[in-house]
Amino acid sequence: MRDLETGLRFKIISYLENYYDLSVQALGAENAGLNVAKLVEYGSSDPKVINLQEVGFSRAVALELMKEHESHLRFTPEGDLQAIDSEALLSTHDLNDDVREELENVLKLPPHTVNAAER
Repeated sequence: MRDLETGLRFKIISYLENYYDLSVQALGAENAGLNVAKLVEYGSSDPKVINLQEVGFSRAVALELMKEHESHLRFTPEGDLQAIDSEALLSTHDLNDDVREELENVLKLPPHTVNAAER
């Protein structure tokens, strides 16, 4: 099972990435189509969710940030993360504890102390 999960998964992603790279060289970036390797690796075709995962967030937290708290995130037109309003995000009352913990860890923030009455 380990061989299937690690070896085969990485080989498939590598083959898909090579195919995409060849497509870019042959057709140009605009006509190469979707990079299926990223879809397989990150479980999403949304460039914003993928970028959040590349920064260090888990898939679940990246999806939650985009679904519930996108107003605190700023992206380039290409979907690259420019900024996170961490102060406003951490003071959000309905912020999931997992999201709060990952924000603190990924952004290297000191633990945000919010008492239960504020949540």
